[in-house]
Amino acid sequence: MAKLKVTLGEESWIYDTDATTLKDLFAIKSATGLNGTAFNGGIEKMEPQALQGFVWFLRYKAGVQPNDPTQIDFVLSDLKSELIEEPESDDDQDPKDEPTP
Repeated sequence: MAKLKVTLGEESWIYDTDATTLKDLFAIKSATGLNGTAFNGGIEKMEPQALQGFVWFLRYKAGVQPNDPTQIDFVLSDLKSELIEEPESDDDQDPKDEPTP
């Protein structure tokens, strides 16, 4: 899918949507009560519990001892994300695009 650069105030993380593991889902479920579908959908819909859980998860993945997700509070406009464009690999190129000798 994608990698996102996520910032909140002075904190910054790279969130790779394809790198979430089963252990990550267990941690998210334990911390927030949300399953993966509710968590991801809640982030997109800006559900408060999912947004708290998202910041908690980013800190957890960064190795920061996370606090109780319900204690996380921030101004919504301070949470920013941008898509990180990755260059196409050689495997993704169309063979018709190769130069002819």
